[in-house]
Amino acid sequence: MEGITGHVFPVYLLGTSLPDNSRGDQTLTDHLYGGDNQYRFCQELPLGIGGVETLQKLGHHHIASYHINEGHSAPLDLALMEQHLDSRLLLSPIQEDLNAIQQNCVFTTHTPAPAGHDQFPLDMARSVTGEELLHCG
Repeated sequence: MEGITGHVFPVYLLGTSLPDNSRGDQTLTDHLYGGDNQYRFCQELPLGIGGVETLQKLGHHHIASYHINEGHSAPLDLALMEQHLDSRLLLSPIQEDLNAIQQNCVFTTHTPAPAGHDQFPLDMARSVTGEELLHCG
């Protein structure tokens, strides 16, 4: 894609319809804002965590900032923290770790009201991601 100043930048579209994924996971990117809370939460994981992993696999290792629009890609913070902590457990971040991740993230919203922001029950989120991932931060 070409920007208004002529700079050309790549646009990547993520999908989950892959034979290695379970049937349920294959449909996560079929419909925007579909399903129940668990389905919606699961939709955000490929965008956030999968987005970070995809960029790295494509050779984008030194990204100055990640743009989080609304909360839809918010799990990318968890992926960045996991990388930042390297071999340390996600259960053990300190304030300096959180500050380091905040320096790489830009958050925007077009719905600055509570109704515009998804909230997910912690137990449900942990059942999807595992206990360790959701202790971070």
